[in-house]
Amino acid sequence: MSTANTTAAAATTSAAASPIIEARQLEKSYPQPDGSRIQVIAATDLAVYPGQIIALLGASGCGKSTLLRMLTGLSPASSGSVYWHGHPVGDESPNVSIVFQSFALFPWLTVLENVEAPLDY
Repeated sequence: MSTANTTAAAATTSAAASPIIEARQLEKSYPQPDGSRIQVIAATDLAVYPGQIIALLGASGCGKSTLLRMLTGLSPASSGSVYWHGHPVGDESPNVSIVFQSFALFPWLTVLENVEAPLDY
């Protein structure tokens, strides 16, 4: 993820606008049996402002879902911090929903009905 791209996008938004969600030096790594760590997401800065549309693109297994899980507080970061409307995500619970990659659709529902299904519960 390029911090230059997120910085350029942030520059186009109003200086008065505060980010909805912000990641600062967010990293994820996993311990290995030999005691070393494998880094799956390098230090990443990201800010999403009101009115922006963001797309995460990348090959399978590159860390897109891991980044989303860390941004929503579903998975802890190895280091760095995430802020939701200026408050640490650990203190606030963002009102988010994620449709995970695993195949878990109701075949008798339409795409829209599958997306709306969790809203009914």
